[in-house]
This record gives sequence, C-alpha cells and structure tokens, in this order.
Amino acid sequence: MERWTEIETRQSAILDLVGGRSDRNSQGAGGDLAVYVGEPSRFHYATHELGNVFGVIDGEVVVWRPDYVEIAPSSDGDDDVRERRIVAATSEDVVVCAAHFRNESDEKTTRTISFSGDCRESQAWRGDRGGEKRSYAHGDLFALLDSNVYPSVLPNGLTIAVGAELPPKSLDLDTPGAYEVEYEITLQPGEKRRVLFAAAFDPDKKRAFAKVERALSDDDPFEANAEDWIRFYEEEAPSFDCSDSSLAELYAFRRYLLRFSTAGGGLGYFSHPVVMEGRMAYQTYCCYSAPFMALDMNWSNDRALSFGQIAAMAEARYEDGRFPWYVSPSTNRVPIHHASETGMSLFPYATWRRYLATRDVESLTKLYDAMKANVDWWLAYRDVNANGAFEIDHQLETGMDNLYRWGRSNAAKTYEAIDATAYGYANLRAVANMAAVLGKDADARRYDEFANRSARALDTLFWSASKRAFFDLDLRTTELAADYPAITMFYPFFAEAVGADRLSVLTDHLFDPDEFWLDYVVPAIPKNHIDFDPEGFWEGPIWPAANSHVVQATANAAKRLDRSLLPKAAELFLRVAKLHTQTRADFYERYNPFTGKPLSAFRDYMHSWWIDLFVQHAAGLTLADDGAVTIDPLPLGLEWFALRNARLGENRVDVLYRAPGATDAPEDIEPGLTVRLSEETTIRDENYAPGGDPIPFSFTKR
Repeated sequence: MERWTEIETRQSAILDLVGGRSDRNSQGAGGDLAVYVGEPSRFHYATHELGNVFGVIDGEVVVWRPDYVEIAPSSDGDDDVRERRIVAATSEDVVVCAAHFRNESDEKTTRTISFSGDCRESQAWRGDRGGEKRSYAHGDLFALLDSNVYPSVLPNGLTIAVGAELPPKSLDLDTPGAYEVEYEITLQPGEKRRVLFAAAFDPDKKRAFAKVERALSDDDPFEANAEDWIRFYEEEAPSFDCSDSSLAELYAFRRYLLRFSTAGGGLGYFSHPVVMEGRMAYQTYCCYSAPFMALDMNWSNDRALSFGQIAAMAEARYEDGRFPWYVSPSTNRVPIHHASETGMSLFPYATWRRYLATRDVESLTKLYDAMKANVDWWLAYRDVNANGAFEIDHQLETGMDNLYRWGRSNAAKTYEAIDATAYGYANLRAVANMAAVLGKDADARRYDEFANRSARALDTLFWSASKRAFFDLDLRTTELAADYPAITMFYPFFAEAVGADRLSVLTDHLFDPDEFWLDYVVPAIPKNHIDFDPEGFWEGPIWPAANSHVVQATANAAKRLDRSLLPKAAELFLRVAKLHTQTRADFYERYNPFTGKPLSAFRDYMHSWWIDLFVQHAAGLTLADDGAVTIDPLPLGLEWFALRNARLGENRVDVLYRAPGATDAPEDIEPGLTVRLSEETTIRDENYAPGGDPIPFSFTKR
C-alpha cells in the first residue's frame, strides 16, 4: 500500500534498517505496554491481555518502524477524503495516534471518526477474566478502569485514559468497561489536517490523565519517541554492523525485541524489568527461557537491566531453592502441568557469564545465595544416586515439551537427561567460580567436585561407543535411548564438559545431511528418527532455543578443541541466522527444516539468544570461564565488521575488522584488526583474518 510522502518522520539509518517493512504491527518501548495494531488491535500490559481498548489505531499496516507504524484505516477511500494514521507507543505507556486527512474533492466535507474500546474480557496469561470494570468521563477525556489487572499488586486497578485534541461529538459510557466515541471534523476543499488522539495506561488515574494531556499538547510526540529509540540504539548496548546487511539487521532487530518484550520494575514479582518469553504469546517470565535472554542482556550497558533479568527470579524462588517455572507480576505459581513447578534453568550459568562481562562483584554477591540454593535443590532431588547425572521427572521440566527421549509410547518415562546434566555441569561450575571470586573457598571446592562428577557422567554414562554420540539414560537399567537421538546430544559441548575425543558427535551426526544437516538447521531430532515429522510439534521442526545451544556448542568445540572445525562452526552460524532472515528479520516459535517455513501463528518469540552469539563469535570478543578474554571471530566471510561500545568491566571496547580490498567499509576501519579499549587502540594487526590464531586481550578495570 502506498505511503504518504507528505507525512514527515524522523530520518534514522538504524531505525530504517530494522523497519521499513509492512509485515509488522508492534509498538512498545520497554514499559509495561505492548500493542499489536490490526483489525482488531491488541493491547497487553505486562502479562495481561486487555483486549482492544483504543480502536482508533485499527487498520492495515502501510509501513512499520520501531518508533511508529503507519496504517490505513478501513474508512480510507470511502469518499474523497483520504486518511492515514501514525501510531506510536512510548516508554511511558502512552499510545499516540495522529490521524492525517486529505480532502481531494472540490467541496467542503465533514468526516466522522468513530471508534470503541472494551476491556471486559481482559485476562492475564493463564489467568481468569472478571473483576470490576468502570467507564467514566473526565472533562473531554474519559477512561476505562480494569480491576482485573493484578489486583494483589494494583489495588486501584489499571486506568486507561483516552482523549483527543478536540471534544467528542458523542460518547457512550453506559457499559462498564467499554465505550463508543465519535469525533467530527470539517475539511475545506483540498485541505490537509492532522488530529491527535492518545491513550495512557497507568495504575494511578491522575497520572494517566496527565499523560494524555501532555501527549495531546505536544506538537510532535513522534519526534520524541524516535529520539528515545535512537538513544537506545546508540547508548544502551553494543552496536554491530557488517558487510552482510541481513546479519546487521538481525542483530539490530534482536535488540529491538529485547526492549519491546521488557515489562515490570516495581510491579509485584516483576520487581525489576524483565524480558518475557513472548509478547504475542507466552507472555511470562520463565525459569527455562529467561536465562537465554539474560545472556543477551548481560551485554546491556545499563547494568541495572542485566541484573534485573536475573534478580527477579532470585527473588521469586521457592524456599527450597527451586526457581518457579512461570512467574507473573501477581504470582510465582502460574498454573502449570507438572508437579515440581520448576525445571531446567541456566540462571547460575547466566549469572557467571554476567560477571565475566561486568566484573561486578557487588551484584554477584547479591545473587550468589539464590544460585547456590538452586543447584543444591538439583543435587538433593535430581541426583539422588550421586552419579552426577540429573534426572527428569516430567518431560515438561526440560522445556522441550514433546521431545520424547524414549519414543511416544514412553512419554511419561523418568530418565537421566543429557540436557539436564549439561545444565547441571554448567551451573555447578558457575557456582564454583562465583564462590572462588567471593572468597568462599569451601563452596568453591565442593561445587567444583560436583561439576567434575557431572562431567564424568556426561563423558561415560551417556556415551555410546558404537554410535559415537550421547544419548539419554534409564537410571534404573542403565540402558541408553540409542534408538531415539535428539538435538540435546550436542549440549555437552555447549557446557564445555567433554573433550576432543567426543567430536564425532558433531562430525558424524550434526554435519550429516541424512541426520541434522538439512536445508535449514538444526531440527530437534534427525531426519532418520522414527518419529521425525518436519511440521510436528517438537519431533522434527527447528526450535530457536535449541539452535542457540548448538551454535554455541559448535563454536566452543571449534575454538577450544579442534580449530579445523572453525569453517563448519561459521557455516552453522550463518545458516541458523538465515533461518531468521529469510525475507526480513523475525523470530517464530518453530520452523520446517526443509522449507524454513514458520510453523507458529505467533511471532516475537524470545526463546533463544543472539546478542551474545554475535559479540563472541561474529565480532570475536570471547570470554573464557577462567576470566581470560580473546579476540577470536569465526570466519564468516565478512568483508568488514564493527562491534562498538561493548562494555567490558568499566571499559568500552570496539572490535573493528576490514578485509584487504574491502571497499564499502566505514572510513574509520583500517585494514586488518583494530581493538580499542576506552578509545585507545590496544591491538592493531593489519594482517589478521577471522579464523586465525586467537589474540589475547587484557583489560584493566578502572
């Protein structure tokens, strides 16, 4: 659909890189509010779906950017008056809509703008409908009150204040929790006119109405929103750009989704802002998926955000050390379907990785007890035979719901799991490292011994010499699930728990086109598996979270154990990235491994990590468990790349590379490798190429 060139918007290279598309409809800027424009539009407040409460933004998307969406309402073209609407949702949880009219006739005409709102069916994710609803006027403004939004946290409910820069012609507030409103404007022949509408979402009704009034009095509220997004991209995290525009877009788009999917901060159990698993679906903070986003948020230059992504779960934990499977602002007991109410979680690992990037001892001290208590629970209740292999009591505890390790007929089987044990090893090693930093020597020795025990279990109990791969284990019979291979066989390399003598798992299985190396990678089970179905639920499709594990696993193996695998690790990185950039950058729940087709009806699924992968493996800023830092990018075939403004300790780091003969690189990138520490060049190698020997990088905490 044609854009209106006369509607001026802020020019921005980064916002245009991410946006400039018509297949997206989301708005939100890291507050509690997220909006999906459409017919009807959808409004979410943290984990709570409100319904369509501000219908003036309904319409067909013309163009989308992070800071606004242009829509054509259904009324456009009904007569000689043409119409476009610009919609933005700000970080203050205000939705602004500018309706632009153009009278193309030779006669004066009147246009009526009518819309409605309704929160009567609102409910939290896996919550109930109900609660008191109100509709009331406030001068020329009006509001809905929804008392079903986290009543234990928001005793006065949520106010949705609505208004326009002109008074309504008619307003129906007779139905509690709903409204219908009409506005009317007159247009002279050839006249162009803009009318502002706004809705504000706030637990305090006075603040809500004040926000609406401020938005309506602003000559250009969209300029401020664009400035806010530009500041976000320039200041809040490292930037990454390169000669492959699709990779640059994927990185920038992932950063957009991390902000868009954030909610909370002083909102009940969301005591800190947290990145949720989804915004369109799975609007929750989950102990399985949240650590994936924590790995990305660890690179945020706002240390409070990276701390909060972890600390909120530490504060929501149960008394025995378990992390709740799902958390909402109002409860850490969101209804679930397995008795333990917990499951696999990389929070201790993510906490240690945060320390490696930040060297923040104060935060580490605050988080240590919760991470220790969690691994203690796993040791006490899921390693009961003390062999280092961790047991799964219910398949849902793995986060891989239908990835049955013993076939569908044994879906309820209890077993010792490769992934649970790889997680156990990574978490135990992380807690041991934390303890060493904090001077808790006895803890460091204790958890180091437990980690070594789990490493031995992975290397021996789960290993099949005949199939040269890892398989899940029956804890009673010691039988391996050798007839049911799964993507988790690569997880021991993610955890860095096994050595070079186990690389056949990658060379014989991951890279085999009859198993996992399909047109798109990596399916959850191999093509030759008895239950393989490319469009099933778990058994066959590609899942982004599992992919992140495997990209990290393969890069770890190539960098640590056999550098001849670096080209394959690079190829995997690029092929997995391709899955998310087939047309434009996107994240769906799962994909067909033959066609790459998204298989979920929803998108914006955050169940993976990418910023950390780009920093470590595209730019090469690699952090080792012992605290060492090297520059070791994968050979991705890039003519140039630039990681800028990465925060390491209290220093800012830039990693810049330009291949010989590259012609389109930014002018400040010299041929070869340049590394700057707080604007001072500390590494300069004009002959360096990615895939060469890793270069040690030392930095001093200021």
